[in-house]
Amino acid sequence: MRRRGAADVDGRARGIASARVREIAGVSAVYLIVASVIAWLSYALAGMDGGWLTHDADRFHAMASAMLSGLTPYIDFIDPKPPLLYGFVAVIDGIATPGMLDIPVVTLLNVLSAMLLFHFGRDLYGFVAGFSAGLLFLVSAVAAEGYVLFAEPFAAFFLLLGLYAAIDGKASAAGICTGIAGGFKQYALFGILPLIWLIWLRGDRSFCQLFCGFAAAVVLPFLAVFLLWGPDALAAAAYWTFGVIPAYLSGTMTGVPDYRPDNPLSFLINLTLSIAVVFPTLVFAGGSIVRRGLRSPEEHIFAAYAVIFLTTLLIRQYLHYWMLILPFLALLACREFADRDFRETRQNDLG
Repeated sequence: MRRRGAADVDGRARGIASARVREIAGVSAVYLIVASVIAWLSYALAGMDGGWLTHDADRFHAMASAMLSGLTPYIDFIDPKPPLLYGFVAVIDGIATPGMLDIPVVTLLNVLSAMLLFHFGRDLYGFVAGFSAGLLFLVSAVAAEGYVLFAEPFAAFFLLLGLYAAIDGKASAAGICTGIAGGFKQYALFGILPLIWLIWLRGDRSFCQLFCGFAAAVVLPFLAVFLLWGPDALAAAAYWTFGVIPAYLSGTMTGVPDYRPDNPLSFLINLTLSIAVVFPTLVFAGGSIVRRGLRSPEEHIFAAYAVIFLTTLLIRQYLHYWMLILPFLALLACREFADRDFRETRQNDLG
């Protein structure tokens, strides 16, 4: 009887694992098809004028070209982004013609981000909510220019990966992923704050592991710059990544193209237009919060990420800034599709 019982348990476990694999494969296939269609349309529409590289992507490739041709980054060519971004672009430009892999790489990142959203949503609210969260992100990312080369899709993926690791209790990995996100976009470094709050809420106090992983991921790209190009390049990289922030915030930055509204009316118009592009997602997420509040530590963390990155729109109202906000809005919006048993379980757990 014991052997038969153990065999039955093993069989059920294998059946559950097999079903989970089929579920993940099916969701991945749907997401990949949807994202591929959107990416193709992005390429086709952007290519109507004979070129599809964005201004940001053009500068990323110019920095990568300088690095690959033996010039010194941040000295022979300058751009105010972290070195990890340019290092990655240099790698893909070394593999294929510059620009050829941009849309496929970003599309894959979006699909991976959507799968992480599916994982969060499914575990918290059920399959429909998880699937809807990932799908909503993939579709709403179009409005945020999320299928061409910007720094934000990279940062969004690693922020979500860091949150996944933190929820799983892996503080070091969470810190590393968040630091990597900051290596693509400086604003993403603020993603460490919700993780600190999550660890505090859980009471596990693994702050040292979190900070060590975070610091290592932030410092290592600059160490690579020092080893490859020397102390002058390191100083320039540090300045153009962090030291230029006051000039960027004040709109007095020189040496690279920059835009800042020159009066309050322009600022208000830019902000309104930026919000209008993703208004449905914002309304659904906000309505869900008003209706249900924030009922779990995870939901408080999702909201914290969204609020932190929403503040960056006060600095610049670029559409691609929404890529760091949309994943968390999608999760909060799609919890309205929670399965009934999941809702009851969450309510009972919260008293």
